[in-house]
Amino acid sequence: MHIDAESRLRAVLDERLPNADVNLTDRTERGFWIDVTCDGCMVSIEYRRDLGFGLSLIGGDESGYGEGHDFVEPSPEAIVGRFQEIIAIRKSTKPA
Repeated sequence: MHIDAESRLRAVLDERLPNADVNLTDRTERGFWIDVTCDGCMVSIEYRRDLGFGLSLIGGDESGYGEGHDFVEPSPEAIVGRFQEIIAIRKSTKPA
């Protein structure tokens, strides 16, 4: 059931990104969508039982309504790891 996947995702986000703002935006029988903002980065994470976790960047030139996910991973740990990589890259490339 996707409620378990949602709980697992929230637990991983709380553990790895305790300062993140996490908002459930929709839940259906097929899955759910959560928007996450942390350190100036915003993503939408979708879970679907048949596909796993998809991460889409929000804002800037990266996002486009109706496009596929930027990353797809099988577990909450892997998708949160991708988000952590994005945060680290953006921090390292910001002008001082």
